[in-house]
Amino acid sequence: MLFVAPYLAVGGAENLLFDLIEGLVPEHRTLVVTLDPHREELGQTVGRCRRLTPHVYTLGDWLPREARVDVLRHLIRRWQVEVLVSWNGTVDFYDHALKLKRQFPGLRILAQLYNHEGGWIDRTTSAQLMELNGHLAVNDRISRALVDKGAPENRVHTVHHGVRIPKVVSEADRIQRCRVRRGELGLPEEAVVVGTFIRLHTQKRPLDIVRLARKLRSSRFHFLLVGGGPETEAVEAEIRRDPPENLLRLPLQTESLHLYDALDICLLTSQYEGLPVFLLDGLAREIPCVATAVGEIPELLHDGGGILVDRPGDIDALADALLSLEDPERRQSEGRRGRRTVEDRFGLDTYVKAYRRLLFP
Repeated sequence: MLFVAPYLAVGGAENLLFDLIEGLVPEHRTLVVTLDPHREELGQTVGRCRRLTPHVYTLGDWLPREARVDVLRHLIRRWQVEVLVSWNGTVDFYDHALKLKRQFPGLRILAQLYNHEGGWIDRTTSAQLMELNGHLAVNDRISRALVDKGAPENRVHTVHHGVRIPKVVSEADRIQRCRVRRGELGLPEEAVVVGTFIRLHTQKRPLDIVRLARKLRSSRFHFLLVGGGPETEAVEAEIRRDPPENLLRLPLQTESLHLYDALDICLLTSQYEGLPVFLLDGLAREIPCVATAVGEIPELLHDGGGILVDRPGDIDALADALLSLEDPERRQSEGRRGRRTVEDRFGLDTYVKAYRRLLFP
């Protein structure tokens, strides 16, 4: 089994891949091949991946582009790969997928997609839709878009993300953990803390978080913005322009799960999404969310768990949604409903079993 990825950064896609590999090992030998040069601002998780499998090849970091696919072919032959999965998309995969399929007719090739418009779905050709063995969508909207583009329905599969669901802790333990974490971070113990852990990219609209902090600077709300990426400098410049005293900005964190202990609300302001792991991890910890109604987020929150905002970029609506969760009893109620949804539909075991059925039918 071979996973092709652009790079191994710090993010939800990598966490999902590592959880899947851990669930499949030792049943199957797993190779991970990255084809793009590493981007320093996104962090890296190569070491974490190598703790799961020794077969990690970061071709984009040490080979010119024209040589990478030749090495990929060698690895397929050398390790007698039966299944190749494109994970999070790369230019080289979409340029060479059909050539690989025709050169290795017994190789099952599946392409995973995170968005129903823009990005890799626009790079998917009619021939790829027909000839690749499967197309893996993280939500039903992507599946419908693939079928509308001409993919055979029996080759399109929706596999929802899955996360580890921690044990429920007592209220006393939760309060103690919160007090300790906020003390470490310098956050006020009595504040309503709103957290966002993201890749700083225009897709995520990180500048909206700075603007929200300014709008609510005279309230009890404090914001924790964690992440790095191509918009880092733009975010830092916006903060410097008029620093909100209720915003704590932290760089990219290789491990961020402990930071959820400090949060009352998870906030996501994205322009578009698939199914954000950040929200799943928060809801699994009974932390309600405020999020834009994009991707599969409306379905995620259908039975509760937080507040949806219809239009990305609507700062007033985002602020109103946060204020509606200022009441701790409502936060507790929404958080519990959100956890039930994650337990029912987005657990890690369900996710791994679904992939096992598709990869090895």
